[in-house]
Amino acid sequence: MIVGAGFAGLSAAERLGSMGLSVTVLDGRDRVGGRSFSGEVAGVEVDLGATWVSPRHTAIRDLAKRMGCTTTGQFNQGRNVLWLAGRRRTYKGTIPPVVLTGLRAAERVAGLVSVEEKASV
Repeated sequence: MIVGAGFAGLSAAERLGSMGLSVTVLDGRDRVGGRSFSGEVAGVEVDLGATWVSPRHTAIRDLAKRMGCTTTGQFNQGRNVLWLAGRRRTYKGTIPPVVLTGLRAAERVAGLVSVEEKASV
């Protein structure tokens, strides 16, 4: 028995089944896919899950197809849109600038603690 019909659970079930074992997969939802989930908002198909599957994730995409999950194309041209702290922001590239700002702030905070103090944590 496998608890969880996300991609890890489905992958484990597929592997065990291919070895001739009888497998039952249980999940708390009425769908498979775990944290990968999309839906319609204002007539537009959008990603609603916590996990994004890129075109480069070929093993996961193949598993999703075998399990009957559909995928939605990813726009990869133009500007990315991020909604953060009640504001709509756009950016180009793969990493939102707010992440870089957060990393710089974390780096400054880390500099306030000595190496000895870090080692004792």
